[in-house]
Amino acid sequence: MKTQFGDCVLLEELNVLMCGSRRVHIEPKTKHLCQLLMTKAPHVVPREELLDNVWQGVYVSADAFYRGICKLRKSLDAVGTTQVHLQTIPKSGYRLVTAG
Repeated sequence: MKTQFGDCVLLEELNVLMCGSRRVHIEPKTKHLCQLLMTKAPHVVPREELLDNVWQGVYVSADAFYRGICKLRKSLDAVGTTQVHLQTIPKSGYRLVTAG
């Protein structure tokens, strides 16, 4: 299965995020985070919803959660997307948006 948002495509079975001809392998949690944000885009996804759906009831420290967000941002940078950006919405959550 694949999920697309802007110029990015997530190949879920392969744990691959791609943009044009550039691709990067991502960890399963990063993939789940990316998939959820792509399917909900451009809406804000609350931190609690991300925790419930990606980590599924497992206790996650704030530091581990933010590392997951950072890994997704680095993956988006690694594929060279100029269209898709991960926004932090203070006191609300996160969302993927397209430039322009």
